[in-house]
Amino acid sequence: MPHIMDSSVAFNSTDDIDKERIAICQILKEIDPLNVAKYSEEIKNITHRLTIKQGIIEIEESKIYVDIEGIKKSIQNSLREKYSKFLIMLNKDQEFEFYDVFIDEYKNLEGFEQNEMTMIRLSRGSMRALLSIILEVRNHFVSSNEYGLDGYLSNGIRHGTIQGQLRSPLEKLNLITQKR
Repeated sequence: MPHIMDSSVAFNSTDDIDKERIAICQILKEIDPLNVAKYSEEIKNITHRLTIKQGIIEIEESKIYVDIEGIKKSIQNSLREKYSKFLIMLNKDQEFEFYDVFIDEYKNLEGFEQNEMTMIRLSRGSMRALLSIILEVRNHFVSSNEYGLDGYLSNGIRHGTIQGQLRSPLEKLNLITQKR
């Protein structure tokens, strides 16, 4: 039945179609008591799908966006060079001063327990090379006008979307008043 309703001009969106299907199932529950469970299941599935869809829309509209793929492409060559230097330094590691780097709470990485702690020992040169990589990624993530957080926030401020995002929850609770 949904594919028949899809081609109808009576509906403006798939949400309208789903809401109509719910209404039809409710009527069918009354006139066909033998299949009440089937209609109730259909109503539950449609309602679940609509709720998830609405939640995704709310998340999409309220999230802060950083173009990670754009950042990767923009710093790929520079990071490749720095990573090569890091590997060279790691192989030399002849300096006497070492830094112990503790990495805690691996999540979803193969070969590590979720709460396993690992120590990596790096020389001063290796540590500087690694920090250089980390700082470059962080700086592009935060400060890039084209792909990073700074660009998103600047654009959001210029177009008023951030003001709207900050203001709308307060307006819903009637916590914003007019200045007199």
